[in-house]
Amino acid sequence: MFLCLALVACRGVRYAAGACLFVRFVVGFVMTRPLFSSSASESATAIPKRLPSVTFDKVVFLMYEFLGDLQVHCVVDVEESLDLLRMRRAIRLTMDAEPVLGCRFVASVWRPYWERREDLDTLELCDLVETKDRDGDLDRYLCRPTDPCVDPIVQARIFRHDQGDTLCLKVHHLNADGGALKQYASLLAHAYKKLADDPAFVLPVNLHGRREVDQILERFGWRDFFPRLRRAWRDLSQRFWPPRNLRLPFRARLPNTERTYILRHFSPQEVAVLQRYARMHDATMNDMLMTAYLRAWYRVLAPTDPRTPLRVMATVDLRRYLPSRQAEALCNLSNFFGAKLPSHEDITSDFSRTLAVIHKQVEEQKQSYIGAGDILLMVPLLRYLPYALSRMVFRYTFRLADALLPPTMTNMGQIEPAALDLGGPTVRNAFLTASVIYAPHFAPAISGYDQQMTISAGICSEIVDPTLVQRILQEMFSEILADVPAFEGVPAPSLRGAD
Repeated sequence: MFLCLALVACRGVRYAAGACLFVRFVVGFVMTRPLFSSSASESATAIPKRLPSVTFDKVVFLMYEFLGDLQVHCVVDVEESLDLLRMRRAIRLTMDAEPVLGCRFVASVWRPYWERREDLDTLELCDLVETKDRDGDLDRYLCRPTDPCVDPIVQARIFRHDQGDTLCLKVHHLNADGGALKQYASLLAHAYKKLADDPAFVLPVNLHGRREVDQILERFGWRDFFPRLRRAWRDLSQRFWPPRNLRLPFRARLPNTERTYILRHFSPQEVAVLQRYARMHDATMNDMLMTAYLRAWYRVLAPTDPRTPLRVMATVDLRRYLPSRQAEALCNLSNFFGAKLPSHEDITSDFSRTLAVIHKQVEEQKQSYIGAGDILLMVPLLRYLPYALSRMVFRYTFRLADALLPPTMTNMGQIEPAALDLGGPTVRNAFLTASVIYAPHFAPAISGYDQQMTISAGICSEIVDPTLVQRILQEMFSEILADVPAFEGVPAPSLRGAD
């Protein structure tokens, strides 16, 4: 158009009209033709060599730098032996089905991105270890760190022992939260099962599924703006004010190298008791978990200052806002919410009183944009800020969080038995693990499988006393499980997250 205006001034309207027609022709031609010719190998279904990062990729990578190793795991115990070569092939297929799994993360100064690896067919994505110390070898593998900028995003190991095989999937949190990890485990089990009958089986490539949090944000309209803003203000004030918390004692200025996982398993009988207790008090299992966790902290640490706030944070799966509760691709779609006890009397009394307070607060948030408040502020900020500037902001934020974050837990939910159908091997138990978190933070994960429940906590054992963490996990639900016969005959709800 600037060209047309110049021609009007110099040559007249006739030449300008001709120039406009020429520009329209060129633009129309360009817009209807590809900019580059495509070879046969670069078809419409070819996986790009570079994929864009999304907002939560930035968040999780910054957490990886400052907060923990940010690895999540799915541990599956089977009674028979798994086929190592078939498992390797199945993992390789998933790296094409969800293309971001076959990439490395590039933390560019301006905009991070995903770069497709060129060595996928030569990587040993799964290995097998015969062991007489299954628990010890599993712990060492869980604690082994990976670098998403260098190492494969997905790795696996099969531990062969006298009770069968244990498959441990290691996935970086950059690609998967608890919901996505369960989705990936189901995808892998499906591929493993199909390869038994058809060695040429391939999974469809998910090129168009979005990983961005926009798939959640677009569920809200302009009328939701101010209610969500109010939810964000309430969440932030509840989490961080007044600025003191229950905190684990820790030894500072030591490296985060010595790591370990502490696990506590609940039998189906114990889970049934907890579920029935929840039913009797019109609460959910997530309410029960938050209550038990906060009470365990209080009983173990025994704070004497009555001004110490009694609050707890937990995760919420934002897929709850999607009609199918399923994201378009593997990604992070989780956020935090919390509850706060008005007085210390609410925790020094019996379990049911604490449960009632927490249940009431959680139910109010479920009716008012639970987990969808602060992303209204966070997403625009991180989406448009250069990565280097975002890193500076987060470094300062995490320093504040060291003093302000309350006790936190993540409910990774239930693993459905049908999702782990391997086509032969019988799954005895399965659970998900949280990441190793650096002190002074501590965030155990809870997951369930077939009426079993597992709590896992990854810590740096030189900085945080492992016996103290064990005491907290052992203290959870001890009050209820001590009186098992009181709940017979009460129907049990399913083990679900913060739905």
